[in-house]
Amino acid sequence: MANKPARLSGFIGSGALKYRVNSTDRATGVVNAEISVDFSKAVEPPHFYVADYFHVADRDPQIVFTFGKVDSPADDSLRSRLEIYMPATQFNNFWKTLVPVRSALERFQEKYNYARCEQGELRLSGGKSQTLLSHIALTVANPTEASMDFYYLSQKSLAINAPRGEPINLEPQVRVIMSPGILLGVCRACEPIALKFVDKYAPEVANEPQ
Repeated sequence: MANKPARLSGFIGSGALKYRVNSTDRATGVVNAEISVDFSKAVEPPHFYVADYFHVADRDPQIVFTFGKVDSPADDSLRSRLEIYMPATQFNNFWKTLVPVRSALERFQEKYNYARCEQGELRLSGGKSQTLLSHIALTVANPTEASMDFYYLSQKSLAINAPRGEPINLEPQVRVIMSPGILLGVCRACEPIALKFVDKYAPEVANEPQ
């Protein structure tokens, strides 16, 4: 994914996030906007979580990414768990960014013969659980490490600031660090949900990293 500065006609903003309002439904307050994100200018998430467990769930109209730390050596429960909800419209855009990442991960798996990682169904046993909401995510990977940076986009700011041409902030939440095999498993688990939602939800906010 190229992270070059956005130079787009009619877009508002000077930081990591620029936007252009296409229409506003005054009756419902829904803002239809295009968004361009320059991740080279985005603030890095202040927190990180190292995961060796994942699960992706369809909770229409949201998707839930669950990451966890397996309680070793028993490996029958989770020591901690991080749940990240993402609305279906933003998930559709996020899925598009996963396609080239998945291709790279599949090449890594073929070359280095990773064990295939499948999503689990482990319960949280006496550990900590945290829940977040994210609209935009940046995914990166190399042969030995992968990560997902999650960001929150205030819908209040979008509804109020965007029609006024005022700045909208991209709020960093958490960086989830994992093995390339786990990230490939996440990509595979996302695919059937993305195919289900691709026609059902037309994105109200288009996430188009430049």
